[in-house]
Amino acid sequence: MLSVASRYALSLFEKAKEKNQLDIVLNELDNFIQLLSRNKELLELWNSLSLPYTEKERLILDKIAFTDTTKNFLKLILYKKRQKLLNKIFYYYKSLYNKFHNIIEVEIKSAFEIDNQDLTKLINTLQEKIGLKIKVKSINIEKEIIGGIIMISDNLILDLSVKKDLEKLLKNFQDIVENKLRGLKIL
Repeated sequence: MLSVASRYALSLFEKAKEKNQLDIVLNELDNFIQLLSRNKELLELWNSLSLPYTEKERLILDKIAFTDTTKNFLKLILYKKRQKLLNKIFYYYKSLYNKFHNIIEVEIKSAFEIDNQDLTKLINTLQEKIGLKIKVKSINIEKEIIGGIIMISDNLILDLSVKKDLEKLLKNFQDIVENKLRGLKIL
């Protein structure tokens, strides 16, 4: 069963797709959410239960230059009092968008700074192998992985770290030692 937020996202996605505005709506929603997160007063106004939705439209939405698709959608969620679901709706919309465009968003963990040329080579190689476009959300330096990288998405972890290789090597070594010890006969 789909959640309320996912149903709204699917409806918006279908409307944006019909109007060939998938990219525009994604960017407008992202910009609006960022605007709300940067402006506490605007966020309070957006989430206010005491202010009628028509006032919110006038004070917020009428002042923003969005496509009719995005603006009408935001008006709908105000009317239905679903404005607190906006972040979840955006998450589901973005998931639908990424699936439609064969995009996977990843976080990269590396032991060292990765220069742009090496990152581009890595991404291009992986894109060819998995058949998806890779969009890097963030790159974090984590010395404890020793070397290599770890790529994490919502449903995939690709661990190409030296730490992982060393752990596998140690496990294999322990298994070999245990097998040898079992085979020894003590007289």
